[in-house]
Amino acid sequence: MCGIAGSYPVSQPEIVNKMIEKIRHRGPDSHAVIEASNGALGHTRLAILDLDGGAQPMAFGDYQIAFNGEIYN
Repeated sequence: MCGIAGSYPVSQPEIVNKMIEKIRHRGPDSHAVIEASNGALGHTRLAILDLDGGAQPMAFGDYQIAFNGEIYN
């Protein structure tokens, strides 16, 4: 079980941090918040698989994603 929070279209990382703290019990293994020009994403992680990897939210160039699930191939 993980937790995801965000703000859009205005980036409010301080608000997203507060939201993540409220759901921290859903993902006690790690948490992070990233800020973009048009929003902010937060994620709490429960590490079951891929204990050393899988940090979220993920960024690639101008794109960011936070999700709950697995990617195959």
